[in-house]
Amino acid sequence: MDWKIELVAIPVTDVDRAKAFYVEQVGFNADHDYQVSDELRFVQLTPPGSACSVVMGTGVTEMPPGSQKGVQVVVADVQAAREELLAHGVPASDVDVQPWGSFVTFSDPDGNTWALQQIPRGRSRLLAAPVPAGGNRAFGRGHPAIGRAGMGGPVGRGARRVPASHLPAAGPRGWRRRVICASKGVPFTPRFARRIRR
Repeated sequence: MDWKIELVAIPVTDVDRAKAFYVEQVGFNADHDYQVSDELRFVQLTPPGSACSVVMGTGVTEMPPGSQKGVQVVVADVQAAREELLAHGVPASDVDVQPWGSFVTFSDPDGNTWALQQIPRGRSRLLAAPVPAGGNRAFGRGHPAIGRAGMGGPVGRGARRVPASHLPAAGPRGWRRRVICASKGVPFTPRFARRIRR
């Protein structure tokens, strides 16, 4: 059974100001704006192309305004996204280039912060997976030692060697952790590890 994130609350002080910021300056789509009562107003906005929306309003969250930090979205071109934000009057950080992605951050008028990430070309959306003791291969994303290595398929084509010192220390029986490949649903088992080491 899939559990999909559908809605993230953004706590704001002035709903109209926040809605105008996200729609007119950031470029979100305005889905709904319902004034249910004097105590409840529900505003739903969706970033372009996103399956997850954000909600703000009156009576929709108990978080204090500005306390939502580090919501992250993925874009195809983080430099172009930054230039678009700046063109619409949104202060944005310089591009921060890391081996696992390039990032730009910005905040809304209340101080809620966002991060835009551009995933490096050739990288797949997979979890980092340490292999049993004795091996020193890694694949996927999420560990600084992996850099631009990606998955070419369910058995790890395209995995590159990294120094063993860059991987977490293994226990006496080696790594037995099951890591699910996000795109294929393939469990990382000892048998799967033997296929990679060949």
